Amino acid sequence: MQTSLEEGQKLTRDGEFLVITGFRESYKELNYIVGTVSDHLLYINNEEISLRDRCGRNAHISIRVKKGIL
Repeated sequence: MQTSLEEGQKLTRDGEFLVITGFRESYKELNYIVGTVSDHLLYINNEEISLRDRCGRNAHISIRVKKGIL
């Protein structure tokens, strides 16, 4: 979880979840470590993906977007 918000970003609570919106950057790749206490969720085309269920706790993952794969 980032420790500070950039200009234009907003932190809100959705039930038990913390949501950060307002990202304006684009990334070729996002490197991430899956949480050990709380789950982290990825939303793609309205589908919720549990990173902890898919990758395991404390897993080091890279997320990339590729065109034409669905």
